Amino acid sequence: MKGLTDKQFLQLLTIARNTQKSIGLEELAFITLMRICRDYVDRSICPVISGEQRDKWVLERLNKFRIRFFERI
Repeated sequence: MKGLTDKQFLQLLTIARNTQKSIGLEELAFITLMRICRDYVDRSICPVISGEQRDKWVLERLNKFRIRFFERI
């Protein structure tokens, strides 16, 4: 990560780990959710999709995430 010191990077990892534990997500679920968020925020990952299409795209991915990880709850 650019712009973060080693100490800041370790703090960020600690915050992420604590958040994951507090909401009860298994590791794979947490990583998947972070990737969905990253893909939505970083427009270079899927530059062809924009505007309402982009919102629809992320909502579809979040719905698949919900079904995969929380359907059994």
